[in-house]
Amino acid sequence: MKGILSGGAVALLIPALAVVAIAASGTLLDTVGLPGNVISVAGTFDGTYYMTVPYLGIDQIDIYLPPAPDAVPGPPADPATVIASKNIVDAADGVTPVQVSALAWDPLREELWGAYQDKVWLIDLGDPTVSDTVEATFQFSPSVQAPGEVGPGLFSDLPGVPMVDGLAYDVSDDSIWYSPDIHDNVYHFASDGTYLGKVTPKNAAGVADGDVSGVTIGSNNTLYIGRDGNSEIRRIDKTTGAFISTFATTSDRVEDLTCDPVTYAPKEAILAKDAYYQLYEAFEVEPGTCPLPEKPKTESELIAGQHIVVGVVTVTSDLDNVYVTYTTTGHWVMDEVHLQLGDELEDIPQTKKGNPKVGHFEFNVEFNTPVTTYSVTKPISELNLDDNDVVVAAHAVVTDTVTGQTETAWGDTQGLQFPGKNWAMYFVHEL
Repeated sequence: MKGILSGGAVALLIPALAVVAIAASGTLLDTVGLPGNVISVAGTFDGTYYMTVPYLGIDQIDIYLPPAPDAVPGPPADPATVIASKNIVDAADGVTPVQVSALAWDPLREELWGAYQDKVWLIDLGDPTVSDTVEATFQFSPSVQAPGEVGPGLFSDLPGVPMVDGLAYDVSDDSIWYSPDIHDNVYHFASDGTYLGKVTPKNAAGVADGDVSGVTIGSNNTLYIGRDGNSEIRRIDKTTGAFISTFATTSDRVEDLTCDPVTYAPKEAILAKDAYYQLYEAFEVEPGTCPLPEKPKTESELIAGQHIVVGVVTVTSDLDNVYVTYTTTGHWVMDEVHLQLGDELEDIPQTKKGNPKVGHFEFNVEFNTPVTTYSVTKPISELNLDDNDVVVAAHAVVTDTVTGQTETAWGDTQGLQFPGKNWAMYFVHEL
């Protein structure tokens, strides 16, 4: 969609004598125990819960609530609270157990990536507070997607050395970083399995010294990697693998890494799973490393009779769908809802004079009993978008239950009006 909205650059003026605080990057913030954990490498955080597996490569996910931050970092470990356990089965048949050894939370899909034995899965976790059986959908096989990497010590060893030590979801480009057990490289795949390449981490001398285990995403085009058996978390360039710094020294055998911007707020932390000691360690990381992205959101006033605000129209989106919710306020209720989404304004049904034809909108609902909220879901794939902008024409017929006044209403947040002579409005949501 072209020519609807425009924006300008914003200049930030920083006083010459301003002092910028530097985070104590790599400082140990906490040591957290994981009751019931035996030997495992997996670890990820969804903004509320820490998730791992109890054994190396098992069809079970254990979910923990982290404890409050410790006033005195370090051992003894403060125990996290076990919330639930999930058994994992293959979504293809609903029966076959699915084993995982590494996990990564995907905040856009709100699902969990898992990997083991040359297989990468996407797991629908459901309610994280309920112990039950969840389904995993197979996504791709790294050795099939990257056949040029198959060879001694690489993917060909996976059936015999099935462990995957590190898995990270990269929200910046919807991709997966994949680290086999104690490896030389970290492999990069698009979420659809397309092989994007690899990085070979190097030390300060520029030498590739291997032993890569866990991986998580850093700021400014960097990765943090664990080095199994070396008690080291290292920061490297995401493109070249070049050494940037030794981030932290762990107490023992560092495995999977994950980011946590919540538990120690306003500080952010990288959580390092230990293989053998039923715990993870939290290390302070520079601000801006670990933000959990929110779904894109556009909130529009629902305006009746051209000037009466009777509610809101909220539009959110993820990688798959656009979600539209009408909500009225005060004494107002909805008798009808008419909604059309499109790539261009021309995708909205209109008369030759440019007035919207609400009766031809895709979503048309008349309520036998008036409502105060109504929601619609539209797959993005059905919109045939040329870019990330969605035109939203949100119309309703509303009634004041006290006065009986009935009006037509439109969602309007940006002052965009149809070309016709009536006052019909639309707005734009950016994915």
